[in-house]
Amino acid sequence: SPAVSPSKATSWLLPAGLALVLGLGMALLLRPNPDLPARYAASPGARSFQAEGAEGQVGRLVRLSDGRVYVHMERALEAGRAYQLWRLLPGEGKRPQPRSLGVFESGIMTHAMPRSAVLAVSVEPPGGSEAPSSPLLFKQRLR
Repeated sequence: SPAVSPSKATSWLLPAGLALVLGLGMALLLRPNPDLPARYAASPGARSFQAEGAEGQVGRLVRLSDGRVYVHMERALEAGRAYQLWRLLPGEGKRPQPRSLGVFESGIMTHAMPRSAVLAVSVEPPGGSEAPSSPLLFKQRLR
């Protein structure tokens, strides 16, 4: 029987090893970071707020020194639902006008917000809604 050269017998090891390393690297990069709110809260000038609603604490807001706000929800969503972040603007009478700031699964970063901005989160269909279609989980005025 013909002998197989050692280089041909092990030629698959290098590509397989590279694929394994690449796969593990991507898994580490793409995994959610549960400590992201704590990392933002530890940044210089950041202020952290507990997001509390009728069911107690539901999330956390971190206002960064540049005015951006990171919103993190602590409860898992039902299948086929998404969180939607709203800025509640003054409307006619006492009824606020909600403006969507985005749909997200657990955390979202806003653009710079004024100190007195009021943020809220509702649970919506995956693409979001034009206005909140479910009760607000919390409503928080920034400081």
